[in-house]
Amino acid sequence: MPQSKESTLGLDNITMIHSPSDLAKMVQKYGFLPLLRNHIPGFSVEDHTPPELWFTELDGPWEWKGPVIQMTGCAYGKFFHGKAGFISAEWFPDFANYRRDSYDFDARYEDGLARYQDKQVYDILLEYHSLMDHVYERSPEQSREKIVAHLKKILPQADAKSIDRLVG
Repeated sequence: MPQSKESTLGLDNITMIHSPSDLAKMVQKYGFLPLLRNHIPGFSVEDHTPPELWFTELDGPWEWKGPVIQMTGCAYGKFFHGKAGFISAEWFPDFANYRRDSYDFDARYEDGLARYQDKQVYDILLEYHSLMDHVYERSPEQSREKIVAHLKKILPQADAKSIDRLVG
């Protein structure tokens, strides 16, 4: 069941998500957002979506993933300690950088840590330089620090342990 506005941790002026457009605005405003509830109450799509829009005959967040990606250019994947969520195009380089574990992609692939299908996707992304240009600007540790600092800013009441668990 969605939490009330008062139970959110710093996500001021958030109304309930009722459409792909509402979800797109939320992802763009906060930069990234987990799909399902996590250790930070109020910081997920699930927390702000009426239960009748989850896995019923009505379209809901599960069905909105594609339209939201098309509207915003955001990414959707398992970015939050193995849990799915949305990442804006602005924040994608830092999440990709942090998750690379100090490897560049070619080294990951050569060491057998990435599949052939992953290599195909990576090669396509390289064609669109704007997506990958900033991935290696910082060390993975610097990107993690930037992500954590952003979470502390938008979620001032969240404790460090909960933020750590979310980021991984």
